[in-house]
Amino acid sequence: MNKIFEDYGIIIMQQDDKYYIQYDAGELVEKIDTIEVSKEDADKAQIGEEEAYCVILQNQNL
Repeated sequence: MNKIFEDYGIIIMQQDDKYYIQYDAGELVEKIDTIEVSKEDADKAQIGEEEAYCVILQNQNL
């Protein structure tokens, strides 16, 4: 996987034509989760912290 973005607690990675966001989903203990997102959502998450949070919320329960 290629790391294409890292900031405000998220890492966006690309593998072939798939995009993934890795983030800390833990509270007291670090728990790293990775979710698959669309290219549009990956682009949106790079805009800012609020946008990234919305993308994670929309995609984490799919």
